[in-house]
Amino acid sequence: MANTYLTRTFSSAGNRKKWTWSAWIKRSSGLGSQQCLLACSSGATVFHLVYFDGNDKLNHNYNQTYCNTERVFRDTSGWYHLVCAVDTTQSTASNRVKFYVNGVQETLSGNFPSQNTDMTINNNVRHDISNGGANFNGQFYFDGLMSHIHFCDGYQYQASDFGETDATTG
Repeated sequence: MANTYLTRTFSSAGNRKKWTWSAWIKRSSGLGSQQCLLACSSGATVFHLVYFDGNDKLNHNYNQTYCNTERVFRDTSGWYHLVCAVDTTQSTASNRVKFYVNGVQETLSGNFPSQNTDMTINNNVRHDISNGGANFNGQFYFDGLMSHIHFCDGYQYQASDFGETDATTG
């Protein structure tokens, strides 16, 4: 359903500099509209989103600092394995946020978080899956399916840490 979501507020903060979020997703409709996969907020102005934008690109947005994929994702017939891996301790800006889709690291453009930034995700604030979070009053629901959602505190994992591609079948 296009207006269902999960929400949780952690009782204590985890590692806010380094984490990985992984999920299998299947887009249904709503192409060309903003659809949120993961969101959290600690007030009206501090928020964090992983989402599809209106151009069907994957985006990472921490408090108005955006980076996004160059590739678009419009396939509604198949599943995507998505990994968002963050490590703000990295000295190279482009290594601080990584997206992997179906095992391939995506090229990102835009602005990356500053080195050693404490992100909002993994703080003891509200986290939403498939909803834009409290800041957006229930807007930007993900219209599709999600499965095998994993959140790893304190690690920046690659897609290969979650599975592998069968060399025979692809």
